[in-house]
Amino acid sequence: MTRRVIVCLAIALLARSAVAQRGIGADCTPALVTGDTAVAWRALRPDSVRARLAPFVDSLRWSRAAAELVTVFATPPANLDALPTADRRTIALQLDSLADELRAIEADPTRLARGLVAQRFTLAFDDDPAPRYTLFDGRVASPVVLTDATPSAARRTVCRLAYAAADLVGAAREPGLARLAAAFARVDSSWDNFMRRGYSMLPLELWVNGKLPRPTLQPPPVQLVLGHVSAGEQMSGPTWNRLRRDDVLAVEPLGILRYGGNHAWYAGASSVVTFPRTGGVGVGVMLHASRFGRAAWILTPRDSTGRRRSGVLLTLDLYGRLVGVAEQWKAFKADAERTCRANAQACIAAVVPR
Repeated sequence: MTRRVIVCLAIALLARSAVAQRGIGADCTPALVTGDTAVAWRALRPDSVRARLAPFVDSLRWSRAAAELVTVFATPPANLDALPTADRRTIALQLDSLADELRAIEADPTRLARGLVAQRFTLAFDDDPAPRYTLFDGRVASPVVLTDATPSAARRTVCRLAYAAADLVGAAREPGLARLAAAFARVDSSWDNFMRRGYSMLPLELWVNGKLPRPTLQPPPVQLVLGHVSAGEQMSGPTWNRLRRDDVLAVEPLGILRYGGNHAWYAGASSVVTFPRTGGVGVGVMLHASRFGRAAWILTPRDSTGRRRSGVLLTLDLYGRLVGVAEQWKAFKADAERTCRANAQACIAAVVPR
């Protein structure tokens, strides 16, 4: 009889231990936390908190995201009252430190690249001698330890807070940095394309186009052509089979070009006047297509026989090849890159397509 009682007590103790272990596992195991179907705790699941913080994370308002995280876990059913006062103070101090670090990267985005946002909310599991989860292990002298004896509401709150905070830090350290890198690369490539592949500008054109409104941090989307001078070849004659080639000086009094493809190409049209070595002055319209070149249909005065020697004009942008990139555009590019380094929010908002 005594032996039977002992066996029953042992079985009861084992069953109680198993239930307790399942309890802490259900409250803190990542897969079970993510799949928690309890209606009351749904708002504190990692995916729910991530969605709530998304507007601030996407716009790189890190300090606002940290404040919202605190608000979420200060609202029922979140409850840390059952924890010792020292544990609650430790959690509050670590949240304050996280907020300070996130606020600092708003002022200096390069802190992201230097790894100055600590992943402090790592939740460590150990089952020796009994199942437990430890928060801030190795970071503070007295970490927060959750065991079977910790009330379930406190375990749920701490574990969900840890996963949400770690997720926020991950968002700051990885996607945020990637978006900033993409924005910086776009600024760099758009200015390089504009300076290397764009249509050259004479001093008057540089001055006027430099004064035109343009998107923040980016080159002008349009370019005015004003009195642009270039050398060209004009092929004209009374009929197609009687064309004559002339070296000409081409002047484009007025035109407009539009850039596309991250300033990798441009297209547009301009009026053009040609001055050949022989014959009369010609006028026409020049079409610009950066990937193919420039060409114009030229009308010339009637000759002594009463015929017009209309024809085609092809020009070379020799000025751009001889002079190179204007210092003005180099300075604009340098200013844009400095802005990206100093203000990640402004850089991404201005450059990265949504």
